[in-house]
Amino acid sequence: MVAGFVGFAIVEAVRFGGTGEVPAGVGPGAVIGLGGALLCVPPGPWLRAVKAIGIAAMALATVSVLFNLYWRTRFVLPHVGNADFGGGNLAVLATTFAYGLVALVVVLAGLRWLVDHRPEARLAVSALGVATVLGLLIVWSFSIGRDIDAFHGIAQTTSTAAVGFEGYVAWVAAAALVAPVTLRQLSTAAEDKGVWRDAIRNCLLLMAIWFIGCAALRVCDVIATASLGLPLTPYDSIGLLAFDIVAAAVAIWVRFNLGNSALHPVVVSALCGVLFVLSVCRVAVGVGLAPRILYSGAGDNSSAVYGNSLTHQITSTFDVVMCGLSLAVAVIALLVLQRERTPRPQLIARRAATTTTSAQPSPPIEQVWGRDAEGQEPTQVLTSAPRIARAADPSTQQFSTPPTETLLEQRNDPPKIARLLEESTQRFSAGTTYTGKGRRQDGPTDGTP
Repeated sequence: MVAGFVGFAIVEAVRFGGTGEVPAGVGPGAVIGLGGALLCVPPGPWLRAVKAIGIAAMALATVSVLFNLYWRTRFVLPHVGNADFGGGNLAVLATTFAYGLVALVVVLAGLRWLVDHRPEARLAVSALGVATVLGLLIVWSFSIGRDIDAFHGIAQTTSTAAVGFEGYVAWVAAAALVAPVTLRQLSTAAEDKGVWRDAIRNCLLLMAIWFIGCAALRVCDVIATASLGLPLTPYDSIGLLAFDIVAAAVAIWVRFNLGNSALHPVVVSALCGVLFVLSVCRVAVGVGLAPRILYSGAGDNSSAVYGNSLTHQITSTFDVVMCGLSLAVAVIALLVLQRERTPRPQLIARRAATTTTSAQPSPPIEQVWGRDAEGQEPTQVLTSAPRIARAADPSTQQFSTPPTETLLEQRNDPPKIARLLEESTQRFSAGTTYTGKGRRQDGPTDGTP
């Protein structure tokens, strides 16, 4: 059913393109119904299908822009050098190319995630699909939607007046296919915050491109309006331009500083929240400052498809989608990045070294007590003792370690003198050290241990 709607919309767009008739579009019922149907599809290798959807949407978007360029320039291009209407024709050409270029760049930037199989790209398209569903519901369910979207939901064709094609069907379909599998993989595997960061960067890049494109289009509108001598409200235009520039600057700054270890995650989350507020303010200010059309004559035009009493504005359904996408970025930053409390690598290494040094116990002093070969003096043999700082002597470099069965008793008494230590060590190596209970005897010295 959705494929039939899309095909019908394409045929009607070609049929009525360049005329005053409004072509049919794919409404939110078909788009949201398609997303719900694809969510019921069993998990499987759907990445090829998503890639095919992305390639087809890219081709349709490019063809749509080219068709509209032809429709808007076929009559004005031959008369650019006209003395009376040359300025107006040149303004039409400039705005046509500017609007078409912005529309194509934005659509391709969002559709490129469909042909990328990395987890961050799938997360980004999932967020974009959810934001698209929310945006369509808001625009079509509330009366303010007619002010937000000047063409009220003609989503599958780039209109001859402005940006209209945003690839809603492709984004929602792809998100419904990849979102369950991607979220399941990230929940079962070890949490990788790098994937979430890259997904946020993708979303911020798309928002920055759209905000910068809107600012450029507003400048083009001001130049065209001033050159044609039409009524101009400079304060409103500057206000709208300021919101676009500030929102774009915040998106770019957050994107480049997202991986900065010196920046606290609270700052990143707060700036993502500020970006969401700026996105909402752009829509509100765009509706409030857009110039109104004063209809005259018989009949009520308020119910017509263009009848929102506003001249066409850059603010559209896609701006509402950007609000949802900025909200998704803020939520991800709050839930994922806030849990990250990993210290800096230098601090980690320093703490690990300190912990290892403090946790390592000092080597015990193992001593064996017995009698020498003459049975006169008790001899102390160190098997693991502190090192004695002295000059190197080749004759004493070899230090034998006694077998386990000869270890009689451990004491913490310090060694006597180096000479006794060397002699007892040599006797122990020769096998003349006594074995037994290992307890020092104060009795007779007849050789009995």
